[in-house]
Amino acid sequence: MKRRALVGALLMAGILSGCGGGGANGSIEGTVEDSYSVALPNAHVRLSVVASEEERTTTTDGQGRFRFERLEAGDYVLIVQCGGGLVTATSATLEKGEHLRRDVECG
Repeated sequence: MKRRALVGALLMAGILSGCGGGGANGSIEGTVEDSYSVALPNAHVRLSVVASEEERTTTTDGQGRFRFERLEAGDYVLIVQCGGGLVTATSATLEKGEHLRRDVECG
């Protein structure tokens, strides 16, 4: 009986934590371009969560676009490695459910 109650409580906690919109529903997207406004495909983009140092990575598409989805509210650092070893960094604060755009110029 106690085990059943514990399982029920854990299930309910999981269900309730998913309610109320708590979670990861924000995004950060943008375009990486050179100093002549030419899109940079295949640039390496890293998104770091300031509070936990958790990181996600992606590569820009053929039009220089990148997107990170399912992000929780918090402070982030966006680090872009362009051709030739050039690295550019910018910060972003994401509010709950917010969708930010951060275009990055390399060069």
